[in-house]
Amino acid sequence: MVQRHAARFVKNDYRQASIVTAMLKELNWDTLESRRKLFQLKYVHKMFSSNVSVHPFDYFERNMYSGLRNFHSKKLALKFARVDVVKNSFFFSVVPLWNSVPQI
Repeated sequence: MVQRHAARFVKNDYRQASIVTAMLKELNWDTLESRRKLFQLKYVHKMFSSNVSVHPFDYFERNMYSGLRNFHSKKLALKFARVDVVKNSFFFSVVPLWNSVPQI
């Protein structure tokens, strides 16, 4: 919704008959969801390269399982959590996303 309003603002087209989806395609903007995932991956990368003061192994464990599909050397495992607040946190939501990235 925010991105649709921003597209109308950038294009300076507030008519009710105008099609916002066409505006978004013309502007060639990434969706907010894809940008959010990209920034999450960047933050985890910064954690492992010591560019932020958060220590990654306070929250993550190395995954020792070496499956043949989608395996890379920096694969993470979830730490055990009993509380739903922890299970719905950033760290738990980013692990499947991080593990799905192929190794370069």
